[in-house]
Amino acid sequence: RIMAKYQGGKVGTLSRLREQLKKGGGGAFIKNVPANDVMVVRFLTEPDEWFKYDEAYDTEVRRYYPMLEGMERSPDVRVSVRFLANVLDVTDDKVIPLKMTKDLANRVMMRYDRYDTVLDRDYELSRMGEGLDTTYDCAPGDKVARNLKKYTLLDLDDVLVKAARSEE
Repeated sequence: RIMAKYQGGKVGTLSRLREQLKKGGGGAFIKNVPANDVMVVRFLTEPDEWFKYDEAYDTEVRRYYPMLEGMERSPDVRVSVRFLANVLDVTDDKVIPLKMTKDLANRVMMRYDRYDTVLDRDYELSRMGEGLDTTYDCAPGDKVARNLKKYTLLDLDDVLVKAARSEE
């Protein structure tokens, strides 16, 4: 784990504070496909712009965090490869950083190979099961135009750094 200096500031508004107090709230936190549920997203970048990173699981505090370059890794920490993409959460009409396992990223890549893009339709992403018995699915919707230029992409490098340094 790395040590980060305190970074903070005024909350700003009460509505912003309420958002920050929600579980995982407060900014560009990394989103997972919810367990035993479906989320509808529109990818905002092609797969060659996704970030690949290692993710560790800290058994003491029971949380996942991205491994940054230079971070010390203890031998008992479980590390997995993950992919991070800018997506539009269609339900909330909000850009989020979506974490994908290798399995889910492969399923999205199969759609990319079929359509030569992942930007032209919404996708229903789902996760069933838990632990080692987890399966993912990626169901494409119909090809539908959507004005993607109105959305600002997140700096995924910055998202990973913030996630790695949180809750130290």
